[in-house]
Amino acid sequence: MSIAKSHPPVKTTVGAQYICFDKPDTNGEFTTEYDTDVLKIPNVTTLDVSDKGANDVDYASGFPYDTDNDVKSIEIKQTQIARDPMLLAKMKGYSVNGGIVIGKSVTVRPFFAYGIPIIRKGGVYTFRWYPKCKLTDSTDKTETSEESHKSMTDDDTILAMPFNDAGDLFVEVNTDSEDTAGITEDKFFAKPILTAADAQALKA
Repeated sequence: MSIAKSHPPVKTTVGAQYICFDKPDTNGEFTTEYDTDVLKIPNVTTLDVSDKGANDVDYASGFPYDTDNDVKSIEIKQTQIARDPMLLAKMKGYSVNGGIVIGKSVTVRPFFAYGIPIIRKGGVYTFRWYPKCKLTDSTDKTETSEESHKSMTDDDTILAMPFNDAGDLFVEVNTDSEDTAGITEDKFFAKPILTAADAQALKA
């Protein structure tokens, strides 16, 4: 038995966010059929991703024996330096007509696919699609200008849910593998990716 060394490249920055709205059925349910246009928005300053679910520990003879991890969803919190108010209104399910928005107290928020690349040292990338998401929370804070520069940011919270009967939550590609050679950011985010076969087809 030998020791295999691993030296993963460190993260250098978060990339642009990608958003593509799902086309719901007549009952407003998720379909995996998406708009033809994918929005690329290079405005993300921080990204915080966490699993949501139960983590149970089984004990035996007074010690932990096994664990049961049941991830139901993934919470994505992002901070952005600029925001499109029309896009936010659409994500909230508001009435949008040209440049006019009517905010509502009760809405049905649309499903969308959320994509994000993580850039690592040495030109290594992690590309990830969350195919079934909804916006769950957002902030809108504006401050007065001052003599010195001040960046104003807003926060969004997105919930990624299982997008198929298998309970899959996301599809990810890491470019530091020979198996993913040829997969670029433009290829991966051209449309939402839902299967490993879809991702592997991008190598061509």
